[in-house]
Amino acid sequence: MRRRALALIALVVVAIVAGCATLGMVESIESLLAQGKELFQSGKYADALAKFQAVIARDPKSWEAYLYTARTYIAQKSWGPAIDSARKALGLAPSQGDVVPVLAQALLEGGRDSLARGQYPEAATRLKDYLTLSPTDARAYVDLARAHLSAGSWTDALAAVQRGLGQAGDAGTRQDLLAALRDGGRQALAGGDLKGGIGLLEEYVTRDPGQASALLDLGKAYWQSGQQGEALNAFRRVLELQPGQTEALRYLLNPPAR
Repeated sequence: MRRRALALIALVVVAIVAGCATLGMVESIESLLAQGKELFQSGKYADALAKFQAVIARDPKSWEAYLYTARTYIAQKSWGPAIDSARKALGLAPSQGDVVPVLAQALLEGGRDSLARGQYPEAATRLKDYLTLSPTDARAYVDLARAHLSAGSWTDALAAVQRGLGQAGDAGTRQDLLAALRDGGRQALAGGDLKGGIGLLEEYVTRDPGQASALLDLGKAYWQSGQQGEALNAFRRVLELQPGQTEALRYLLNPPAR
């Protein structure tokens, strides 16, 4: 009887010790997270990351540790890891209010950084993902259009500009989007892509019909592509805007061979 009592006491002690150990683990994780946040606020980013990574190692479902990891990488302008960490936080806690803005920030700033470094496909991917989160940001469509134009993706650039114009609320952004159409059209034509250039310039002159130089470029592109009727109409519109414009007159009165 006494042995049974001792055995029962021993089991109770083991259970209490195990419970305390578990509680200590929880407190340790909370303490690590608090320490990481404090280090982050102090600008000690490497030390903060070590704390957050220790939390994640013990609790891979700690969305808050992933969130602060993303914030820390953003502060270091390390965009790839920031985006990855923010995506993990979103997967674990999609309804947490701070998660989407942090992911959006990482995608937007990371996309613009890629654009500045000439990494155009990467920039386009990041900016498109950002715009799924913030579809009314007209300035981001300007950046996305530029990324597509620099990559020679004329159709994607046109679509980005059209969506951006649907959101543009200020004259400056609208002008930047129109400039992307004009410059992209000329860029495509210079590269020998008549179809891409025509698509961009058609949209441009539809949105800003008073630009004789763009109409002239469009007319010449039509002519080269065998669309003589459209070309002649474009040259007539050029002369309405600039009577006596020599190139338009030449095409109308003495057209060159294609």
